[in-house]
Amino acid sequence: QVFVTSFNPFVLESVKNTNPKIVRGQLYSHFKDANISFISKILLRNLFFNEKAEPDALAMDRELVNPDYVKEMHGHKYVVYPWTVNDSEEIENFIDYGVDGIISDRVDRVIEI
Repeated sequence: QVFVTSFNPFVLESVKNTNPKIVRGQLYSHFKDANISFISKILLRNLFFNEKAEPDALAMDRELVNPDYVKEMHGHKYVVYPWTVNDSEEIENFIDYGVDGIISDRVDRVIEI
């Protein structure tokens, strides 16, 4: 099984065109600490490009996720996978928010919770 994620929607579009059966996930963040240009930050945050990539899932920086966000993204038919969630309390919160999965370095904690 393969699950391809990328910050670049054009990469996801290429994967879709090559093999549409491969699950694609759009990675994104606020990019506040990234060493990239302001316009790059705006472009990378803009989910408008998802019309090209048509991702199956959104994988976003955990700081962007709250219950309203999850509800809104589910309303757009996206599955939601916050990253990187290692704290037990945060894992519990995200489960309560209704996320579809959690990206974590501590999968043992996720499984336990």
